Amino acid sequence: VDTCLGAQQMVDILTNKNLSLEDQVRELQENVDNLESLCEMDKEMEENAKEVERDLRENIDLLQNQLREKDRQSEQLQHVIGDHERTILKFRETVKNMQSQNEQCKKQIEKYDEQLKLAGSVQSSEFKAKIVETKTYGEIIENELKKLDVQNLTKHVNFLTLFLPEQFLKRGADQDCILVLLLVHRLITKCDLLINEVQKKFPRIDQLNFDDVVNSHRAEQWSFACKLSQSLSIFQMILRKFLK
Repeated sequence: VDTCLGAQQMVDILTNKNLSLEDQVRELQENVDNLESLCEMDKEMEENAKEVERDLRENIDLLQNQLREKDRQSEQLQHVIGDHERTILKFRETVKNMQSQNEQCKKQIEKYDEQLKLAGSVQSSEFKAKIVETKTYGEIIENELKKLDVQNLTKHVNFLTLFLPEQFLKRGADQDCILVLLLVHRLITKCDLLINEVQKKFPRIDQLNFDDVVNSHRAEQWSFACKLSQSLSIFQMILRKFLK
């Protein structure tokens, strides 16, 4: 009986130890699984780090190439700037030379002007008198030619009327209609001339001032010119109705 009890106690002890060992094995297995997962994560992180390192190296190489290209462009720009500076210096020297030449030319021109003034002061009065005489003579000839043209046109009309029937020349006939039309054209032309002369005589006032109204007659003159131009324009419109 004692032996059986001892064996039973031994079995219980071994069972408890076995259970505790199984718990330890389970814990160790969990630790192993955790370590394996950590190892896999470490490998993934290592691979990611390698990819990041590779990308960074590529970016570094690209940036280095860009820096080398920028350095090359900077050197080219430095050469271009140097060429431009030399060109600017040459241009400034050329401008200085041209300015000195211009000053010399101005001095020579002033000398020539003084000489011409001295030489022309003697002949200026005679020359002006000749110009006035020439203009007057030209105006006289032009007026005589215009008179001759008017006389020729009048004779032409008189000759044409000789070949027209008497019915055309009677009072109230076609001749009077033609004369009325000519009168209308003449009145329209005279209105245009008057409007142009009024505009030249009284210039336009864009903005009235106190002095224009109180201290001078500009406003009143401009108002009269506008009214006269308006009346002439209305008269022209009425006359043009008879030409349609």
